[in-house]
Amino acid sequence: RRPQARHALLSDEQLARLVSAGDERAFTVLYERYHQTLYRYCRSMLRHEADAQDALQSAFAGAYAAPGFVPRTGWRVVDVGANLGFYSAWAMSFMRSGDVVAIEAVPDTYKLMRANLMACRPAGVRAATFNFAVADRRGAVEFVVPDDYSNFARAASHLGTLGDVTGLRHQALPADTLDGILGFSELDGSSVNLLKIDVEGSEADCLSGAVAVLQRTERVVLEHHSEELLSACSDLLEGAGFRRRALRLSLVNDAVGTSFWSR
Repeated sequence: RRPQARHALLSDEQLARLVSAGDERAFTVLYERYHQTLYRYCRSMLRHEADAQDALQSAFAGAYAAPGFVPRTGWRVVDVGANLGFYSAWAMSFMRSGDVVAIEAVPDTYKLMRANLMACRPAGVRAATFNFAVADRRGAVEFVVPDDYSNFARAASHLGTLGDVTGLRHQALPADTLDGILGFSELDGSSVNLLKIDVEGSEADCLSGAVAVLQRTERVVLEHHSEELLSACSDLLEGAGFRRRALRLSLVNDAVGTSFWSR
């Protein structure tokens, strides 16, 4: 009997224990068992199909976090490219105290994200939100937003799969480096326990402007949307002293995935 067929006979609790130990077949079985039900639930709560897909992706990404990358009470978590706040809300669910910093570029999305986090924030967790595009320098960045929603909004310099999409709205948005937004300096004693970056193709730019932040960061969770982008980000993270601990590829596109880094 094939290994995945044997996994299909296991209970949810048994599969969850295997997932926490890094068993990819167990995760695939759980995904196939629940993704349609969870997608229908997300779609009933959100206006756009793409937002429902993003919520579902965030839920499974959180569930499949590499060992040591699940937030704990007292941590400082920085969420770059927070979108509607799903990852930040997931992080808060593990924390009785600590800090969550959520950064989102698109103003309309930022307002929804902030409202979501304020609604679900535990009493002991401090939440700070910033409406900036994160880049490799301070200034303005031209963004494109497809149709009437911002789930796939991104810098015009990193159009990627949006290159052939019609109906794109262009916006000039204020941008700053992550060092500038967080205000870290060489003399600052602040630290980041977990830094998550998902900025639709601008991840390398974000890392390039985070020299001081990376010096004080323990763990990085990085979304990538191409093998070339993963390679460029890997060079930057390895140069900052990080090692890749795990790589979770998309079940539908192995050029897309999430990598987990620590010192």
